[in-house]
Amino acid sequence: MDLHRDAQRQRQLWDRFAAHFDDMYAPNDPAQCVAFLHARAGAGRLLELGAGAGRVAVPLAQLGHEIVAVELSEPLAATLRERANGLSIEVVVDDIAVMQPCGPFSLAYAVDSTLLHLTEQQRQIDCFRRVAQVLVPGGAFVVETYAPPLDALHARQHLGLAGLTDDLVILQATVVDTVRQVIRFNHVTVQATGNRVVPIEERYVWPSELDLMGQLAGFDLEQRWAWFDESPFTPESHGVVSVFRLRD
Repeated sequence: MDLHRDAQRQRQLWDRFAAHFDDMYAPNDPAQCVAFLHARAGAGRLLELGAGAGRVAVPLAQLGHEIVAVELSEPLAATLRERANGLSIEVVVDDIAVMQPCGPFSLAYAVDSTLLHLTEQQRQIDCFRRVAQVLVPGGAFVVETYAPPLDALHARQHLGLAGLTDDLVILQATVVDTVRQVIRFNHVTVQATGNRVVPIEERYVWPSELDLMGQLAGFDLEQRWAWFDESPFTPESHGVVSVFRLRD
């Protein structure tokens, strides 16, 4: 598979991330996300973008859903295949901006800021269009992102304390390119047993920009929440959970 330079970079980062995936996501219980998606799934198959090691796909499949899970990182895809043993999960290794999964699907979803791992605006638009091509008429696309952190954008560079115990210190270093809307994070763990650096690169999007991407692909914004518990989205919200509906 010939990869776009952006996808090559993301694969490199997520292959490195794979060994720490469960540890990094351990504090984030997916139960509310799973319940939110389950309630909107409909009767058809589901399409997950950026499935990782299966923290969302596996519990959804355990609820009886048939899922096609797209993941760029080979190590993460291999872990997901192991965890999908006996469940209706088809794992596809592909770039979500150019993927051609075999539809139709009643629901597609990109959670954990998956869309932002496409670090060019056109590739984010292309992802919306790919999803539109494989959804049933009136199908839903759920996208979880975050509200751009204004303090980080203003500072351009930031080093902050993300965690502290008797045995470790967790730091997060951030550099922002406001022209490209790209944020580079380094999640640094310092502890007696050894240090760890996990890099992440994302292209943040404003909610209005996200809505325009949806419109270009044939979607209308149906709902927007601050989180999967359906808490209201306000100017103070950090999370952004958007439900787009494909026009009939």
